[in-house]
Amino acid sequence: VRLGRVSHEHCVEQSRLSAGVSHGPDDAAFAEQVRGVRMAEAAADPPVRLRVGQLNVLSPTYAVKWGEREGCIDRTAPDGERESNWPRRWPALRRVLECAEWDVVTFQELEEGPVLTDVDAFARDAGMELVFWRHPGRADGVGVAFRSRAFERVRAPRALVFGAVVSGVLELVHRAS
Repeated sequence: VRLGRVSHEHCVEQSRLSAGVSHGPDDAAFAEQVRGVRMAEAAADPPVRLRVGQLNVLSPTYAVKWGEREGCIDRTAPDGERESNWPRRWPALRRVLECAEWDVVTFQELEEGPVLTDVDAFARDAGMELVFWRHPGRADGVGVAFRSRAFERVRAPRALVFGAVVSGVLELVHRAS
């Protein structure tokens, strides 16, 4: 997100001023000029408000496998008899996402199937686009949802794979900047 148009030269000069490097008799005039440029740029480019969130949805596969109390109907049931509580948990998670009104939200432990379907439906209903990267050889992955009216993609999303773990790169430009 571009938040201003201060040139590299202005930054270098501001650094010199801050460090006490002398510019000769015009120091005060130069400082005033830099302040004027920055004030004009701030007025021309008001700050962008960006709301970013993160949610670990707790993959049902891993919740059941490890007996996670937040993700199982009966976590004390023996292995093989535990059930995911995703259908009960998702409405509450969705309300949290809707109330947060994030512009960008990242997700951990997204799982193909009902979880990914539900999260993608939420994203579309909220005017967002969801990008998903699956971990190699695992049931889950990570994702990023962003408001498509506020951002446009610069390049196609890229996956960065480190063994059994994936991370994603999503380059966005804020449309108002």
